[in-house]
Amino acid sequence: DLHSFPTRRSSDLLSCEFLFGTGMTELTTPNFNSAVYLRKILGTPNAADSPEWVYVAFPAGTYNRWHSHKTGQVLIATDGIGYHQIKGGALEVLHPGDVVFCPPNVVHWHCASPTSKFAHIAISPQDNHDVTWYDFPTAEYEAIVSE
Repeated sequence: DLHSFPTRRSSDLLSCEFLFGTGMTELTTPNFNSAVYLRKILGTPNAADSPEWVYVAFPAGTYNRWHSHKTGQVLIATDGIGYHQIKGGALEVLHPGDVVFCPPNVVHWHCASPTSKFAHIAISPQDNHDVTWYDFPTAEYEAIVSE
């Protein structure tokens, strides 16, 4: 679960490599093929009445499972090169500044390039973190690797 923050802090190396790298926490979960790093950059409650913003950093080659969010998800790319795909749709390349909206209950996945780190800010509308996880997009990721 991306929102039950685990125990280990990131190294100084990660702090230098990522925009919001200072104070990241390592997350190892069966929903990612390897560890990712998290930092809450806007908590709740807040004066803007915004949902929380979570910064997620993917080392090169890291990807998550196909999944869907009950209320959707906004991703704002901040670092490196990543990919995003909605089930049945085209694979999208993400660069810093790109914004993706995943509609409610639409299955998608996202990842770092095989050769580049990637990070994004994840925002869950209504602060609803109800996520349904599916299989890994193994064939889809292998297609990226062989490009």
